[in-house]
Amino acid sequence: MPVEIDKARRLARVTLRGQIHADDIIKSFREMLDHPDLTADTNSLWDLSDGSLAQLSRQDVHDVETYMRRFQDVRNGIKSACVCPQDLNYGLARMYEMLSERVTTAQFRVFRNMAEAEAWLASDDPKGCP
Repeated sequence: MPVEIDKARRLARVTLRGQIHADDIIKSFREMLDHPDLTADTNSLWDLSDGSLAQLSRQDVHDVETYMRRFQDVRNGIKSACVCPQDLNYGLARMYEMLSERVTTAQFRVFRNMAEAEAWLASDDPKGCP
């Protein structure tokens, strides 16, 4: 199961490995939203360290953003960090970040390593510079 909830830290950890397709991201997002331990103030941490977004097209990134936008009221003000150490993953995730900044109240940021992502999620800083 790629979604784990740490209730004490109010953190949903989503781990995706191998070739990652748009459907994998959407399915994992739905799994997170449907998780019985998810609360309205649970931030999320997407770990793509052992995954590859190489199969995603620009259209796929746009489609994922469009899908997730439908849930902005549910995730209002929530912070989501994405860890992408590989250049290609980082670039595609940053594309998603730029698309989502324009239309949602949730805060999404991309980081190269887990320590920076966790520090941002624990902070009161809504921006966080990747």
